[in-house]
Amino acid sequence: LLTAHPDVTLAFCANDMMALGLVQYLQETGRKDVLVAGFDNLPDAQAAIRDGLMYCSIDQQADVQGRMGVEYACSMLAGKTVDAVTYVPVKLITKDTLAP
Repeated sequence: LLTAHPDVTLAFCANDMMALGLVQYLQETGRKDVLVAGFDNLPDAQAAIRDGLMYCSIDQQADVQGRMGVEYACSMLAGKTVDAVTYVPVKLITKDTLAP
């Protein structure tokens, strides 16, 4: 992709593992002009963000999703109505927002 489109300067990857693979490729090819974003907030991605190799990751708050799913299931089992659509806010993880 980057060979065919050398003007790309930002890549949003579907997950952190893909982002880390891209980071490795960029290091191997000497490219430092591509901002890399991932999705999952994995510890390895946090390290890459701290080191300036990745720009950011998205934390989809799986713990909140799980808790809400159980709460909704319990409510439905109790005969209550729950919202048809529920949004769980995501967190943008950058060098500035990483925990020390």
